[in-house]
Amino acid sequence: MPLPQGMCILPGKAYHEEKQKFKGILKEHGVKWKKVPGQFIWSGDNEWVRGRFNPLSEEDKRRLGYSNEEVKLEYHVGKGKKETAFRDDLENFCKSVGGKVLTQPQAKTVLKGMVSDQLKEWEDWNKPRKQPGEPEGLFNARLGGFKDKKSEEKKRIEKSFGF
Repeated sequence: MPLPQGMCILPGKAYHEEKQKFKGILKEHGVKWKKVPGQFIWSGDNEWVRGRFNPLSEEDKRRLGYSNEEVKLEYHVGKGKKETAFRDDLENFCKSVGGKVLTQPQAKTVLKGMVSDQLKEWEDWNKPRKQPGEPEGLFNARLGGFKDKKSEEKKRIEKSFGF
């Protein structure tokens, strides 16, 4: 998918409470759920929306009574009247529930931060640690292999975000 033209950032509780209104907008404009493993994507003839949900801990879910801290809805629409109406309805929905609407440059900045966060998390789990008594040469060899894997992972993550 290409970079989105914009993004709506919604409070998780507001999204949870108004989800049916969001689904109604999608239905009204012929934008349908697309079954992609591990992703939340809705698409129509000339438009798409991708949802990114920042999950809360189990304890926070119980305490707050909803499951998402923040919801990011990326969107891309064509240039016709139909698509403009869809974008307007989506942005108005976002504003009506206390969300923020971001332009493409602002959305790109947010997405770059998300790429960095995801790569940092991957690195925290995968970066080799020097073992006690491990020869320096062996550690450096493992570290070199890690750098290659990190570069591959960065490309994979960027691609998943449309870069």
